Amino acid sequence: MISLLQDRARLIRELGVASMAPGSINAILSRGEKIATEISTMGMGHRRNLLLAIIERIDLSPGRLRIQLVRNAIATQLAINSDEHLQGSFEIVVPFALRRHGVEGKLIVRGDDELQSGPDQKLIEIVARGHDWFDRLARGTAQSVNDIAQREKVDAGDVSRLISLAFIAPDIAAAVVEGSQPPELTANRLKQSLPLPMAWTEQRHLLGFTAVSA
Repeated sequence: MISLLQDRARLIRELGVASMAPGSINAILSRGEKIATEISTMGMGHRRNLLLAIIERIDLSPGRLRIQLVRNAIATQLAINSDEHLQGSFEIVVPFALRRHGVEGKLIVRGDDELQSGPDQKLIEIVARGHDWFDRLARGTAQSVNDIAQREKVDAGDVSRLISLAFIAPDIAAAVVEGSQPPELTANRLKQSLPLPMAWTEQRHLLGFTAVSA
């Protein structure tokens, strides 16, 4: 998110402001840089509200974390009047690699600087694994939970619990990737909280997000 707000060419392209007066464009870009600077010092609640406003959905695919951002929501943050050309969403992609050593694995996130210093890689790996296992079932590359368990050499109950992470709230997933989740949300606590409830509000309460104020 920070790198997007600092990417002037990308913002101009995605928000369609190239035809505006130079002074207006500079004001928009300056506002983006200001928000990028403020994100690292925002309260957890304020940051969560920002992510909820601008993120439409998050998808995990092999080697890629795909985040759909709501165009007019970002325009609102940058004080741009909403227009027809600002409808819809656009995608940012964060590359990652899951390196496996038997049943263990390490998720390496590459690209954005803010994703390299703070995130809990074990926590990200758990979320990614849950999405991966659900995707295998959805695509038919795995026939059952037991099939995945046998291939991964893990307990079928663990597979069933982790699959619930495919339905994690987008703002929680984004916070995990950014490393901005509550400090008490560790990989062990997430595992102990599985399977997650389907309601996003219940997930936030369970994982300690609603207790954080802006």
